[in-house]
Amino acid sequence: MFAILLGILLNHFWKIPQKFRQGLAFSGKKLLQYSIILLGFNLSISKVSATGLSSLKISIITILMAFLSAYAVGRFLEMSKVLTLLIGFGTAICGGSAIAAASPVLEAKEEEVALSISTIFFFNILAVFIFPFLGHLM
Repeated sequence: MFAILLGILLNHFWKIPQKFRQGLAFSGKKLLQYSIILLGFNLSISKVSATGLSSLKISIITILMAFLSAYAVGRFLEMSKVLTLLIGFGTAICGGSAIAAASPVLEAKEEEVALSISTIFFFNILAVFIFPFLGHLM
């Protein structure tokens, strides 16, 4: 999260040379996709099965509700279908990783990917400050 904020600040105050664009595009798409695959190596079948089928039911319901809510809000705000889907995936599944994985399939434009990731991370940052306060209130 902090790396993304740092990147936004650097981009705002420092004009990124054209010679870096190809590397940034590769890092933002392919390298991120490969890192998601490598992240999967941390999971083992035994760890996943230890959580049981009961958590699978809750996960599916939660993911479905989050995706449908994000999709409904996106359509209400008359956002493009691809942007709405990206934000829905990011909200429901795994944030920026889900957006990175879904963007090539949806043939998303760079602006849609950037906006959807920015939206997800904005609300993540908001949650960092709001959730502890709510937790103490409860």
